[in-house]
Amino acid sequence: MTRFYGSCLACTIGKLSNQDLHVSSDSPPSTRIGQKIFFDLQLLTTPSLGGHNQALIFVDDRTGFLSVLGSKSKDHHDMMDCLEQLIASYNARGHLVTSYCSDSEAICQSLATPLGLLNALITHTTPDKHCHNPPKGMSLQSVIDSRPEFNEGS
Repeated sequence: MTRFYGSCLACTIGKLSNQDLHVSSDSPPSTRIGQKIFFDLQLLTTPSLGGHNQALIFVDDRTGFLSVLGSKSKDHHDMMDCLEQLIASYNARGHLVTSYCSDSEAICQSLATPLGLLNALITHTTPDKHCHNPPKGMSLQSVIDSRPEFNEGS
């Protein structure tokens, strides 16, 4: 499609690497586990043994705890299965997940109502921030880049 219509402005802005675009967060850091969980999607180069084509990488804002769950696709139902699984995991350990933060992809924006029914809020970053976690000074992309299982040639 890009041959006919060109790339979209949001995609172009999101792929820029100019450090001036990334500003510090103006929100206070989380005070409890599960208060805010950042997540991002990573397309797997080869499907996993379970048939998952996407990895959902979650980072808890309070602790920096990293969770990775597999999804068979970017489909709404598959994504909700992962988010519900993460909420159940936190709940089983006595922690309440109250909010998520993700990139502003259409699939992520479609999760607002079902997450609201689970008493969890979702916010989205602008394309130029691309789900950076400024309070901890770390981006989910840096986590992905540091893990060989998410990169080609592994």
